Amino acid sequence: MLKTGARKSARSTGQARIKAGGLRRLGKPANSNCDMKTKDLVADLMHIAEVSVGYSVKVKAKDRKKIEGASDAQELLHFWYEHTGMYEQREVMTALLLDRANKVLGLIKIGEGSATGCVVDEQYLLRAAILANAQGIIIAHNHPSGNLKPSEADIKISNKIKQAAKLINIEVLDSIILSSEGGYRSLANEGQLN
Repeated sequence: MLKTGARKSARSTGQARIKAGGLRRLGKPANSNCDMKTKDLVADLMHIAEVSVGYSVKVKAKDRKKIEGASDAQELLHFWYEHTGMYEQREVMTALLLDRANKVLGLIKIGEGSATGCVVDEQYLLRAAILANAQGIIIAHNHPSGNLKPSEADIKISNKIKQAAKLINIEVLDSIILSSEGGYRSLANEGQLN
C-alpha cells in the first residue's frame, strides 16, 4: 500500500505506472513513500521477460491450397522435401497446419535427426498451430532409406501428437511417411492413427 493518504494496491500502482511509461518506469518509484512490498513487486516485475508471439499471414485465404486427402498432402510435402534437400540426408519431421476448410495455413519443421531417427518437439508444433489458429494438422516425415514401413516409434509419436492436439481441440488428420522415390504411406488410411 502507498502511504500517501490514499490506499492503493500494488497492482493499481503498477498499472498506473505502466500507462505512464511502460515497464521501465515501474522500477522508478513515484515517491519514496512506497512500502517494501510494493518495491519488491516492482523489482520482481523488472526481472520478468516480455513475451511477444505472432503469426504472419502472407497468402490470402482464397489462394491457399486445399488438402482433400493424403495424396494432396504428400504432393505438397514431396515438393518441399525435394527443394530443401531433406530427402537423402536425415529424417526430418514436418507438419502442415490447416484451417477449418483444410486449406494450408503453413508448413513447419518440427524435428530433425539422423538417417535412422528423429527428435520431435511436440510443444513447438502445438505452439505454432495455436498461433496460426490451425484447426487441423497433417504430420509427415521422410525415411532416407526409402522404406515406407512405419516403425513402432513412428506410430507412437504420431499418436502422442494426436492425443496432445486433441486436448486443445486441434485434429491430427494424418501422419504420412515419404520416400525420395515419390512413394508415401498414410497412417490414417491404414488405421494406425488412433
